[in-house]
Amino acid sequence: MTASSSASSSASRSSVADDARPGAAPRRARRARSLRPAGRRPVRGWVRWAVLGGAAAAVLLGGCGEEPTGPPPPPVTLSATLADGEVTVDEASPEVPRGTEVTLQVTSDEPVEVHVHGFDEYIRISEAGTDEATFTVDLPGVFEIETHETGLLIYQLTVR
Repeated sequence: MTASSSASSSASRSSVADDARPGAAPRRARRARSLRPAGRRPVRGWVRWAVLGGAAAAVLLGGCGEEPTGPPPPPVTLSATLADGEVTVDEASPEVPRGTEVTLQVTSDEPVEVHVHGFDEYIRISEAGTDEATFTVDLPGVFEIETHETGLLIYQLTVR
């Protein structure tokens, strides 16, 4: 065996060992085919679907925040009496449509501050008596009306 034949035989053995298949042609090196600019990562499949799903949800739910049309709903008056740490109301959980003008009347036998959550309305009664606040409910949801110091729940106002 000559030096050239032993070199070719070792070269053929190395390609066979690389392919792990006897008689297979040596594999060619794959050429990187990238169409994106250098330094940018490809968008993963789940990211693409998440972005498309978010866009679809925004389009479908886009009409949910529209202002009500037609004539405004009639005004509503809610009355509450606070006496000896107890609350007396006409209706425990009133429901009103968006855009309703609500007047809250509170009568108390002691000084109290009443807070309407979500609308930042306060009624401060400095001594025993009655006071009121008027506000327009323009956000949908369930909002608590309670005494600020003791957290005594007066109403759960539902705006639809």
